[in-house]
Amino acid sequence: MSSRVLVASYFRCFSSSSKSPTSNLSSKFVPTASEALRDVVFPGAYLAVGGFGLGGIPETLLNELARDDFVEARDLTIASLTASVDGFGLGRLFEAGKVKRMIASYVGENKKFEQMFFGGELEVELTPQGTIAARMYAAGAGMPAFFTPTGCGTIYSEGGIPIKYKADGSGDVEIHSPSRIVQKFNGQDYVMEEAYYADLALVKAKVADTRGNLIFHGTSRNANPDCAMSGKMTIVEAEEIVEAGSLDPDEIHLSGVYVDRVIHAADNEKRIERLRERSDDESVPVISGGRGRIMRRAAKEFKDGMYVNLGIGVSSLLGCDPIYLTFTLLACSSPILIFRLKYLFDSHII
Repeated sequence: MSSRVLVASYFRCFSSSSKSPTSNLSSKFVPTASEALRDVVFPGAYLAVGGFGLGGIPETLLNELARDDFVEARDLTIASLTASVDGFGLGRLFEAGKVKRMIASYVGENKKFEQMFFGGELEVELTPQGTIAARMYAAGAGMPAFFTPTGCGTIYSEGGIPIKYKADGSGDVEIHSPSRIVQKFNGQDYVMEEAYYADLALVKAKVADTRGNLIFHGTSRNANPDCAMSGKMTIVEAEEIVEAGSLDPDEIHLSGVYVDRVIHAADNEKRIERLRERSDDESVPVISGGRGRIMRRAAKEFKDGMYVNLGIGVSSLLGCDPIYLTFTLLACSSPILIFRLKYLFDSHII
């Protein structure tokens, strides 16, 4: 990809003091996160936020929303694959008390989130990760609802999962999840899921042109494209911004038709949630107890030629037991990784 990154002087030619953030109708560039957000965030808004864990999260936009003087950002409903970590990314919004309800899949890395949920300060809809992404995609694709087998025959489809606890410390549930519509197709039950229409979608990209065409970097793409499609207003922060026409059309991951505003990503800390390193002479850990039994039982389901998707938690421990198979590994929230293994594989590379 050959492209010329825009310099600051080029940025300024798009700034405007008028009501519209862009004076050039062909450009979607906005100089700052504050200017991009101020007229589109309101109390009770529904947001879609890209990223998985700390990968591909819109740090600059989230940091702006978390500011104490951004009073419009309150009572928010946010849909994202994960709940980030304490004091960073979405974690800053929780600590600032700006979120009313969180729709997420994996929330186990955020202690403040846990305290707020069990203390009755936060509503939480635990939703399968693929379902979250599909609900966002459906909104952009013009589908008001769709059917999926995920969650069928479980408490997820039958209803009764705690969404909100009472704030009196009793541990009693104030709001339970409702039952979902189940319909049979070709002899199999499917759960109906509604599209997630976001008032505002926040997205992180590696490269954007001034018309909003996007390129993502590696697995940081995750659900960012689906997130962008779901927003009535979509704001993208990109590490590099280039002139329209600079990008090879075959390299573009998401068309600018889904993007309304583009800012330069000023905050790119890109933390690692849990850094684990192992020396060459360190042996593979032995997993015992209940988790070990679950892991070893699940490993018995592996067969040569399988497609294996390892998620977070016990499933990632499967790499701690000798498995002499040939299979294709699909890592959680990433493109397909092809592994032809005849030896013990290491889950830490996932």
